[in-house]
Amino acid sequence: MAKKKKSKERRKKVKEPDKFKFETAEQLGLDDELEDSDGLTAREAGKIGGEMVRRYVKLGKQAVSEKKSKKP
Repeated sequence: MAKKKKSKERRKKVKEPDKFKFETAEQLGLDDELEDSDGLTAREAGKIGGEMVRRYVKLGKQAVSEKKSKKP
């Protein structure tokens, strides 16, 4: 349990892009490994990065479609 508390405290100090990384890792169930720098394999890091890119692309597409729909 102490590890979870420590990770929540650390997330408060993290900058915005890193918050997105921690949220993505948590949703993938890899947040415990992310806390320990040696605990993350290349495959796990790739999963986190790949999912972040998918989400950024989705957000970008939504922003473009909203912008197009607002034009008169």
